[in-house]
Parts: sequence; structure tokens; C-alpha cells
Amino acid sequence: MRPHPRIRKTIKWGGLVVSCVLFILFAVATTYRVAYTTYAGYWVGMEYGQAGIGYSENYVPPPGVPGARVINLKPEIRWETEVINKRGFRVFLVPLWLPFVLAALPTAFAWRLDTLATRRAKLGACPTCSYPRTGLGPSSPCPECGAAAPQA
Repeated sequence: MRPHPRIRKTIKWGGLVVSCVLFILFAVATTYRVAYTTYAGYWVGMEYGQAGIGYSENYVPPPGVPGARVINLKPEIRWETEVINKRGFRVFLVPLWLPFVLAALPTAFAWRLDTLATRRAKLGACPTCSYPRTGLGPSSPCPECGAAAPQA
């Protein structure tokens, strides 16, 4: 069963947007530490090309406005997943290249399928096996694979 063109279009454009956002986050996270900490000691943020969540049992909120902080770092990329658990401080970090790849692969596959389908339709080829349908009647099935004639 073939996917509906609207589904493929959603995968293509949605995946492109998600991939671009993840790439930008990865680029920002290699140079900056962006973090949000709550009064209870929970932490969510990104640094060194990784995104993560964490918790500190001994967290004391700094004076002033709590919440988000942005710190400029020396550019560095950490490619591995890290789990830090020491002295009441727990952090789980995932490299941002991993979700980027997981979003980019199906997106590229959907773009490729759509490009092939468009090319076959322009050439008048069978959408299943790419056999050239020139000289065949509009309602006749494909002589190569037996697929029904494409809907006009």
C-alpha cells in the first residue's frame, strides 16, 4: 500500500523543519550553555552539542531572578551520551546529532521517493516499476509488472 501524497508531503516538510531546528540547536549548543533551573533543583538545557535534563539535591537558588541562563563557552562538541550521577547531582545528556540524524533520514527518504514519483509521472512511466508506458492505452495495465494504469 502506497502512502497518501499528503502524508509524504507532511513527512517531507515537517522533517525538514525539525531537522533545521535540531541543526541550529546543535550549532548553538557547541558555543553556549543554555539552561533553565527551577527552585526545586531540576535542570534542563544544552551545552557542548548535547541536550539534557538533570536534578541536584543540594541546589541553592542564586540571588536575583531564577530561571534561564546563557553562558558563553569555549567551542567544543561531545559526541557521546553521558549519564552523571555523583554527590546528589544527576544529569542525563544526549548528543543533538542523534535526533538530527533520526529526523533527517526519513525526511531524505521521503524527498527521494517524491522526486522519483514526480520524475516517473513526467516521463509517463509506470509508477511501480518505471517501465515506459509510451504507446500503451491510457487504461491498459503495465506489461512489465501488471500494475493498473495510473489515474489521470
